[in-house]
Amino acid sequence: MYFFSLNCLNHLYFLLSHLMAELNTQLYQPSRNSDVLSSALRSRFVEDQCAREQTGPKESTLARVLTQCESRPEALAIHALEQGASVSYGELGRRVRRLARILRADGVREGDIVAIHVSRSVEAIVSMLAIHTAGAAFLPLDLNSPADRRTYMLEDSQVRLMLVDGSATLDTPVRQLRVDQKFDDIAEDTLPDLPHSPTPPDGLAYVIYTSGSTGNPKGVCIEHSSFANHIVQMAKVFGISSDDRSLQFLSLAFDASLEEVFTTLTTGASLWLRDEEMVSSARAFFDRVAQYELSDISLTTAFWHQLVHSQIAWPDCVRLVVVGGERVDPRMHAQFRQLVKDHVRFINAYGPTETTITCTCYDDAEGDHDLNVLPIGRPLGGVSCFVLDKNLVPVPPQAEGQLYVGGAGLARGYLRRDKLTAERFIKHPFRPNARLYATGDLVRRTPKGNLVFIDRIDNQVKVQGYRVEIGEIETCLRKYQGIGEAVVLPLSLPSGGGTRLVGFVQASETEVDSNELRDFVRRELPAYMVPRQVEVLRALPITPAGKVDRQALIKRASELPKKEPIPGVNDPLQTQLLHIWSEILKVPVTDPSSDFFMLGGDSLMAVRLFTEIERELGMQCMPQEFFKKPTVEALAQTIREHDGTDFKAPLVKLAEGRANVRPLFVAPTVSGLVADYFHLADALGDIVPMYGLQMRGIRSGETIHDNLRDAARFYVQRMREVQPEGPYSILGFSAGGTVGLAIAEVLHEQGEQTDFLGMLDSVPPNIEIASPFTSPRRMWRFSRTFIDRIRELLEGHSVFRNFIKRSVPASQRIWAHVWPSAKEPEIEVVALFERAGVSELTSEEASRMQAHLNTTSEFRAQGYPIDIVLIRSKHAPLEGPYEKDLGWNQAVSGNIQVESVSVRHYDMVAKSKLKPVADMVRRYLDARDSCRS
Repeated sequence: MYFFSLNCLNHLYFLLSHLMAELNTQLYQPSRNSDVLSSALRSRFVEDQCAREQTGPKESTLARVLTQCESRPEALAIHALEQGASVSYGELGRRVRRLARILRADGVREGDIVAIHVSRSVEAIVSMLAIHTAGAAFLPLDLNSPADRRTYMLEDSQVRLMLVDGSATLDTPVRQLRVDQKFDDIAEDTLPDLPHSPTPPDGLAYVIYTSGSTGNPKGVCIEHSSFANHIVQMAKVFGISSDDRSLQFLSLAFDASLEEVFTTLTTGASLWLRDEEMVSSARAFFDRVAQYELSDISLTTAFWHQLVHSQIAWPDCVRLVVVGGERVDPRMHAQFRQLVKDHVRFINAYGPTETTITCTCYDDAEGDHDLNVLPIGRPLGGVSCFVLDKNLVPVPPQAEGQLYVGGAGLARGYLRRDKLTAERFIKHPFRPNARLYATGDLVRRTPKGNLVFIDRIDNQVKVQGYRVEIGEIETCLRKYQGIGEAVVLPLSLPSGGGTRLVGFVQASETEVDSNELRDFVRRELPAYMVPRQVEVLRALPITPAGKVDRQALIKRASELPKKEPIPGVNDPLQTQLLHIWSEILKVPVTDPSSDFFMLGGDSLMAVRLFTEIERELGMQCMPQEFFKKPTVEALAQTIREHDGTDFKAPLVKLAEGRANVRPLFVAPTVSGLVADYFHLADALGDIVPMYGLQMRGIRSGETIHDNLRDAARFYVQRMREVQPEGPYSILGFSAGGTVGLAIAEVLHEQGEQTDFLGMLDSVPPNIEIASPFTSPRRMWRFSRTFIDRIRELLEGHSVFRNFIKRSVPASQRIWAHVWPSAKEPEIEVVALFERAGVSELTSEEASRMQAHLNTTSEFRAQGYPIDIVLIRSKHAPLEGPYEKDLGWNQAVSGNIQVESVSVRHYDMVAKSKLKPVADMVRRYLDARDSCRS
């Protein structure tokens, strides 16, 4: 029975490994996406999407509204809270037809554009419908936008007429018509008849201006067929009926407001136009919703975040909440679900203006989301969504590509900008006489078929060489107590200095200290993702469309005071050091008492700091002193008091230790440097002298050893300069364990003894790793490790990102160990540093460290009788080895003592996590004969 079960598990294991390797190919080899997706799957995908594309419904949006006016004349159509005015469907139809005839009498004809410069009111909605009835298209203007911007739109669109209501004036030569009057002086029989077919499918329905890269806004032209298809499809998605009461929340100059208006009026529901009090506070909003029993609510993402942050329970009358415009924070969504009852539907809507308001929707009832990802969903009926690579070839599921939208939702193009239209509305690669719109958005498809927005292709943010998801930083900021909304801006530093992250947060009544907030973020995210400055505001600026006004925040960020060295620093050396620190850390450092590591520094940055001090000041540092007190004040003092230490030497003294105690030598890790041991030296420096060995090649002109055995002989020579004879004590972290073994083998060959060879979570290279399914013991360890990794991922942040980082290389290595023909992938030092979350590597550093890693990976142990103390992490890697001793029994024939600590691999030498590791090393060192008291 056991062997039958074992055989089944083996098959399951191979299948999972194959799937994980396939996932890696799809996610991490975008240049090969076209090869990964088979031609059969590609054809089926293309056919399915092309089959979705269709023209809009024959009946126009206007016709559907007028049908409701005729069939339900007594029903409430619109109620404006600000004015307290209401209109029934019958009255709405009469007012629309009368105004349309007045527009015709004023010369408005088919194809004309009429501007609407009217406040949120019944008249504004009547104006939209009347313009369509007259055969023209409307251009809504934002009364709160700058006058110059409104004037530009009028001139650029060449409008025929502007409808106004006296709520705001605009100095323009365009003829104006007041719509807040009753027109009693105009006799009915003097007005012309309306056109028989006022809205042809290919006629222009409206023009909406969006921001342009050139600085001037550009007008997007939407035809009636696209508009009609969108309204019909969204009404189906929302499930609106005549019993619903829909809130009109968004600015009428924002195209999503048309979705609010027309999905309601075409279905016979009642439309409730909000007043300004509703946006004054979360409590005022909810009071209004409950008072008027509003059922359907569409909100901007930013305002929805504020409502959720208020922790106020949503009224029972709400049945539908739609958000859009910006990325939804999945954690806020989880909080939202705790505040509403199960009957409330939540829809995340996405769509550029060029695809008619919304092109995809995600209903959270589908359950294809978690705390890190909330999809933007699937395309609407009549709309296609292609995820293509740079060659316009479909990418496979889970692979990243640009989103292209086709079908009934496409805009006609940009008003009088043929070149720009041709650039963004490309020729359809899969269907003749059709087009696709290039959104510029990077997306992927989930296995269930939902789209997930990743980033803007033309706005990818890189900080210190790392690609950074701004949304992740914003999510982290929102997790801090008292923070409602958060915005992080990537700003370019002058003179090619890279990118500076500046954060703005909206705080509730609780006082929030920006420094404490940054410390919190530093604890949650890698140092390069911590904003250099965070400003706490009572309210974030909002655009008329209801989005966060990022341009206003960019202007505010440019006006933030530039932090120069504080006036009280009169010490020239400290001033120079402050400047160097600022350059290394890429944050303004003005306080000489600031802690280097609290400012985001790491061990590799410390090495660069020493290099810059030597280059710019001609002085050398004492690393062991610096790590005891990493401040500018202490550093300046030690530089003056000591001649310094050559930190590029092959042997660096890291700790003084006690007198008459044999030293501990630490072997270079993957970096080839002693930097990883600085904090450990600080922890052990009171009992044992510590020396760090470094690879050759750090100094200019030095050559790197071709193999690890030659390097080990070089290290032994340096060790003998300090300790002429044994026994020796050696410690190695990670790849440094292999270097330590090579050194111990050379000492063994020279007749010397090693009485302590410590390995900190090291795995020997070039050993045979057995499949976990070859024995019940290995299977148990693999299963336990797999469960631990899943639990660890679920408990952390950025679950999906971390899953990919860990599972993909793990699947490659597992597959290589269990499949004879598979080749284990080459380990890249850049990837290791990225997964460790430390600072980026320069090309020179990466080249040198990769050479050192290669010599370590190629080393083959001789199997000498050398004893080993293995201190391993309980958080074992998925790729094995699945032995308790991590396979060191294949490298040595001596005794292997295994100790386990609840510290992750990369934290074993980290300042805040290494205490259990240091205590264990201390215990073994105290046990040595020469260390006994």
